[in-house]
Amino acid sequence: SPHGIAAFIASLPCLRELNLVGAHAAVDDTVLDALARSCPALRSLSFGQDNEKLPPEPVSADALVRCAGRCTDLQFLHIANRCASGDPSDANGAIAAGLAGCGFALHVLPGAAQLKKGLEGVFCFWRVEIEQGLISAAWYQRGA
Repeated sequence: SPHGIAAFIASLPCLRELNLVGAHAAVDDTVLDALARSCPALRSLSFGQDNEKLPPEPVSADALVRCAGRCTDLQFLHIANRCASGDPSDANGAIAAGLAGCGFALHVLPGAAQLKKGLEGVFCFWRVEIEQGLISAAWYQRGA
């Protein structure tokens, strides 16, 4: 549950990386606010749905901006959702606009045909998932 994850996060002030992709319906504003309060050293955060049959996580743009503003070491943010391109979790642009105010830029990987040529290193684990359309190829990065 979101409250269980939030309580656990509160006990980890030195947390640097957190991947909650697939923690279905367990990430909401409560979890992001716990990260903002308790984990100022967080550098990488991934969450969202890895199953096309489930709805996106109930997270607000305001909570993401609070988290990014308080977690000043945060460099990488990925919100997983099924999509072809862009950030499907941000249909009206509120997330991108809010995170831009915290120094983040939206990045989108090219289509599946180009992925076979150029996807290496840190993004290698996304290759099959993106080619199969299982998760988004969008992420936010601070200072890039």
